[in-house]
Amino acid sequence: ASDYRSFQFWFVMVQNISVFIAFSGLLKFYHAVDEDLAWCRPFPKFLCIKGIVFLTFWQGLAIAILAASIGESTPNVGSDDAELWAKQAQNFLICLEMLLFSIAHFYCFPTEEWEEGYRPVVSDAKFGDQLALNDFFQDIKLLARQGKKKKGKKK
Repeated sequence: ASDYRSFQFWFVMVQNISVFIAFSGLLKFYHAVDEDLAWCRPFPKFLCIKGIVFLTFWQGLAIAILAASIGESTPNVGSDDAELWAKQAQNFLICLEMLLFSIAHFYCFPTEEWEEGYRPVVSDAKFGDQLALNDFFQDIKLLARQGKKKKGKKK
C-alpha cells in the first residue's frame, strides 16, 4: 500500500479523499440545520456516529501504513506478519473504542428525547462547574487544617 505505483495506493488515496469530502459535507450540513435541531442537541450525536465511522477508517489507514513500513524495513518480519499485526491491532482498538462510544451513546441519545412533552434541559454551567472543583479544594483545605490541629494536640 505504500508503493505509489500500485493500484492499491491510489485506491486508498481516492477513498481517503472521498471520506474527507463526505465528512466536510456533513459538517456543512450540520451548520446549516443546527438551529432547527437545537432541541435534540445534534452535535454530540453527530460526533458519536461520525467518530465511529470516520475515525476508525483513518485509524485503520494509519495502522496499515505503519504495518507496511515496519514489514518492509524489518528483515525478520514478513509482509504476512505485518498484515496480521495490523488487523489484530485494528480489531483490538475498535473493541476499546466501541466501549467508549457505547458510554457516549448512552448520554448523547437519551430515550427521554422521544417521550411526549419532552423539554431539553439547558444548563449554563461551565465545565469546571460540573466538576465542583471549588468544593473539592475547600474540602482538601479543611482536611489539611484538621490534620494540623491533631498534630498540635499530640505534642
